[in-house]
Amino acid sequence: LVDAAREDPSKALPLLTKMASSPALLASLPSTEASWQELKEGMSGVLTPFVSAKVEVPRLEGACAVRLLLAIERSTASTSLAAKMAPAALCLDESAFVAMPSLLQAIANRLEAAKLNRVSTSSAEAPMVRELCKVLVKAAGKVAVGARPAPIASGDTDLDGWVEKVERCILEDPSRRSERNLESLDQLVTKKLDKVAREAKDALGPNWLAILLLRSRKLLWSGGEKGGLGGAGA
Repeated sequence: LVDAAREDPSKALPLLTKMASSPALLASLPSTEASWQELKEGMSGVLTPFVSAKVEVPRLEGACAVRLLLAIERSTASTSLAAKMAPAALCLDESAFVAMPSLLQAIANRLEAAKLNRVSTSSAEAPMVRELCKVLVKAAGKVAVGARPAPIASGDTDLDGWVEKVERCILEDPSRRSERNLESLDQLVTKKLDKVAREAKDALGPNWLAILLLRSRKLLWSGGEKGGLGGAGA
């Protein structure tokens, strides 16, 4: 299909787009307990064919981003963390960081906490860490220039619709707490938007809410047990 997409995009690209949204493909990503090397290889393996064919894969990128942030969350802040996470983070295109400001902010915060000044400029990992920093800076510039309340259209109307509905549900909740437990947010959305929650969970898997929070520019999730108000321009 990838080869066919290069030869005749009009026929193959729709099939590739559909394939990239497959729940089975999202579920094939390494578990949250995987090593950094396994995570990098798993992300690269599923993303590269679509990126090379210039296919937009917002669901797949979101699923990869969730795995990445969960892996970062269970790691302690250290100089070695920057070197470990950089190869996996670089599997994501710059546009993914622009579309998911929470992801951009979370990784930037971890790089800062990792005391990058202690990373030897002669170490084997240093070039990748520097490349990741460049990608984040470029993405941050685009987020700042294009910051607005509405999410960036992904080309996936169902996904964009779920993000918009979840944003409205959480923002219109009377409590409007700036930060809430993910389980509490899940219960809130499921109670008020049962059909949306079921559709999103069927399509995106158990991390459906985290993926939608990452795609939002009004809400924030950085890999921990809590999420809430935030996003670009906050």
